[in-house]
Amino acid sequence: MATKGGKHVYNKSDVDLLLQKDELQSPPRSPQHGDRVKKHSGDQHWSEWEARLWMFTLLAGTCFLYCARSSLPICAVSMSEQFGWNKKQTGLALSSFFWGYCLTQIAGGHLSDKVGGERVLLVSALLWGLITIVTPLAARATTASLYLVSFLRFLMGLLQGVHFPSLSSVFAVRVRDKERGFFCSFVGCGSQCGTLLIGGAGSLLQDWYGWDYVFYFAGFLALVWSYCLGTYMQNQRMFSDLGRGFATSAKTNMPWRLLLKKAPVWAVIIGQVSVASSSFTLFSWVPIFFKNRFPDSKGLVFNVVPWLTAIPAAIMGGHLSDHLIKTGYKPVFVRKLMQVIGMGLSSIFILLLGQSESFCQALIFISVALALQTFNHSGLTINIQELAPSCSGFLFGVANTGGSVFGILWVYLSGYLLDITGSWDSMFHLLVAVNVLGLLIYLAFAKTERMDVENVTPVLKI
Repeated sequence: MATKGGKHVYNKSDVDLLLQKDELQSPPRSPQHGDRVKKHSGDQHWSEWEARLWMFTLLAGTCFLYCARSSLPICAVSMSEQFGWNKKQTGLALSSFFWGYCLTQIAGGHLSDKVGGERVLLVSALLWGLITIVTPLAARATTASLYLVSFLRFLMGLLQGVHFPSLSSVFAVRVRDKERGFFCSFVGCGSQCGTLLIGGAGSLLQDWYGWDYVFYFAGFLALVWSYCLGTYMQNQRMFSDLGRGFATSAKTNMPWRLLLKKAPVWAVIIGQVSVASSSFTLFSWVPIFFKNRFPDSKGLVFNVVPWLTAIPAAIMGGHLSDHLIKTGYKPVFVRKLMQVIGMGLSSIFILLLGQSESFCQALIFISVALALQTFNHSGLTINIQELAPSCSGFLFGVANTGGSVFGILWVYLSGYLLDITGSWDSMFHLLVAVNVLGLLIYLAFAKTERMDVENVTPVLKI
């Protein structure tokens, strides 16, 4: 700004600065105004209205992901009867998904960090949605239905393996720190919502029209979601960006050594391995536990009620996490508190589940245990994003890969213990031991300071 003849004369740069200052200090009056404010400030975080839209969008995507994932387990009995599969063959088809799921966690997270998690989510959902629809057609088109279905489930596992690492990458970049707890917990509810949706609608479709329509329904939801997301993003360069991301990923300096030297990084990896593997084991064995111990129990009850309680618990945990941080509690204290609830208190109810003497008791104990485990969304999941915001997708992929592999091992080991001991207590004791060990390591070493960059102290030159 200059003075000429007693008057202030503004040049173009001065005018731009004044406009930016006015926009940044004024509340957004519309979505378009909010976009202008973000553009001037260089802020990568979503505006308030964008965050709300994406929160429900990602919730729906996670919900439909679980609908597609659970389609085969729901139809397994009917398909086995039609195609003549025995239990071993059915187990092959069911387990194929998880072997594929283990392989793309790290690559998906790394790619999301480079080209944007939204793009990876869109492309993967489009492909696993198509695979879901094709599965019943392929099963009926050949006499080798078992191997073709198993191969398609393996491919689905590969594609769905990128989902949660991509979400972690998106959260780290787009969601503000003080809002991340509720956001992550809300989107995480999609897993429970999807299990409930496909459990109810899938059962009805199978009874009314046949098992094929369970797959058609889940695949249709995924394709509709992909279309809506692609229309909203309106990014014509998406595929070229993905290709460039694959091509340049090897040239990008990933702080491997820097991260792996940090104890807090290993704390979240070990914690996530414990959480994921124990959750996977419960998901696989609890329905069988209810059927064996309480033969007259209704599957619709013990497969639905625990997930219904988990949804409000997850939202409450996210709200509590953000509230504590906004009121002045240190983030590291909040993260550890969430894990004490999610891993420690839940373990108490897992032990009680093994001692339950009535169906009502068992239903209460498993419902409380699953509800408390949702607090992990506001602990470990966010802590990973705090430690390495530049590569949180990659780090989450590493941790979740370990959780998936150990989950498969724990499922097998649990079955071995059940055969040897003839008691469910052995399995529940194994899960509690895994949880407690992971919790103790996390409490001892967890931090929230950023670990993906070196802290360099500036040297003053005289």
